[in-house]
Amino acid sequence: DPNDQKRTADAWFAVAEDRSRTEQKSLLARASFWYRAALPRLAGLSRDDAEHKLAQIKKVLSPGRASNTSHSKAELDLLSQVDLSSHVIAGQWRRQGSALIAVKTQLGAMPRVALPFTPQGSYQLDVTFTSPFDRHGTIAIWLPVGPTGALLSIHGKYSGIFRIDNQPMHRNPATVRYANKLGPAPHDLSVRVLIKDDRVRILTLLDGNSFVRWQGPIDSLTDPTPWRFPNKRAIALGSWGGGVVYHRGTYRPVD
Repeated sequence: DPNDQKRTADAWFAVAEDRSRTEQKSLLARASFWYRAALPRLAGLSRDDAEHKLAQIKKVLSPGRASNTSHSKAELDLLSQVDLSSHVIAGQWRRQGSALIAVKTQLGAMPRVALPFTPQGSYQLDVTFTSPFDRHGTIAIWLPVGPTGALLSIHGKYSGIFRIDNQPMHRNPATVRYANKLGPAPHDLSVRVLIKDDRVRILTLLDGNSFVRWQGPIDSLTDPTPWRFPNKRAIALGSWGGGVVYHRGTYRPVD
């Protein structure tokens, strides 16, 4: 059964997370075997999740070959293109090396910065961030989807897409809740936005684990008031109250 095969792969993938590099490669190779076995008979979000994890595994098992693929050649470093004198939408931002920092401010403020790039079609966005996840530090990432977009929000207690069919994040089907708050260590987020005709699939991994997932009509993605993004076709980063460091932000197209 392909679903059983995928569950076996997911288990190996999860076990690999906290192991040494040598052990991790062995465990991920097992996960890769079961994902590839299941893939031809998977569909929908399960198939997308398996493909997404296989792409992450490939980066670990074959870093040299991965760097020579056409997808990797198309990978774009978005943070390096930001000009803080012209791309800040709201709040105060500063640089620390290659990282972008949303300066901590009063609660209720929503620092935002546009990344000067407009995705065409389906794409993958990889972000590494650090947040205190206290009263400040909610992560907010604007993901363009055709003429509109989705606001992916990551909080210490729950996360999801800010509004779907006018339902707020804690009441719509994309919500993910936590038994424990996320910690302040750096986190790796990988997002795939897969567009076909008038529908979209949004699939995310947080620190290698399946995270926010949703699929539906593009017009179900409703205005994320009070967040405002003047150019809805450009990727943007934000934070509730600041205090967030974005260490990395890369884009690549997805077939």
